[in-house]
Amino acid sequence: MPIYSRRQIAEHFRALLQHHPRLHAIQLTASHFGQSAATVEQVVKDAAVTAYLHALGLDPSAPASLVLHTAAKAHGMDADALRVAVDEHCESVGG
Repeated sequence: MPIYSRRQIAEHFRALLQHHPRLHAIQLTASHFGQSAATVEQVVKDAAVTAYLHALGLDPSAPASLVLHTAAKAHGMDADALRVAVDEHCESVGG
């Protein structure tokens, strides 16, 4: 069985998200990579958190709420769900 990177999974999901509802895109991605929907959901959530934190690091003067909404939209997430995921990430790394 081939091993796929988290980036490949997230990119495939984001491409499908352009033409499919979020849940369907998750299911199609899971099927394509032979992973569970829960695994794909976690990969997408992690990718959204990373995108948000990376964007803030690139432009610290950018309004955090705008960056949050942009990252959430790009990953088919609600901004509140991404905010919770960012908080969980920060707690897990001691921040």
